[in-house]
Amino acid sequence: YYASFVNTMSSVDTMDAADATTILKTATELNAFMRKVGPTLIGQSESELRKRLNAMDAFYEDMPAPEVVLSLVPADDAPSLDEYLELFDEPVNIDLDSERVWPMQPPRF
Repeated sequence: YYASFVNTMSSVDTMDAADATTILKTATELNAFMRKVGPTLIGQSESELRKRLNAMDAFYEDMPAPEVVLSLVPADDAPSLDEYLELFDEPVNIDLDSERVWPMQPPRF
């Protein structure tokens, strides 16, 4: 794995916490951005990979602003790391009431 520090270059002294609606929107956009960027980093040479990670904003124009990402940090509505991993670390398993009935109902197509 590779990691990189993204220099915020922010002039903001304090960060206001995002509300629940903004958290969902920001987290969704951040996730979409990471899913877009990840595949572009695969197969890069070591030097090219380091260059891209050190200058993310130069290579990826739609990178979220650091202030937007930092607004998630003080938010009370944001899930903790343990809560996040509990939801997204493995496939979602949902038991439907109709699956617990025996005999099984015929499909309704």
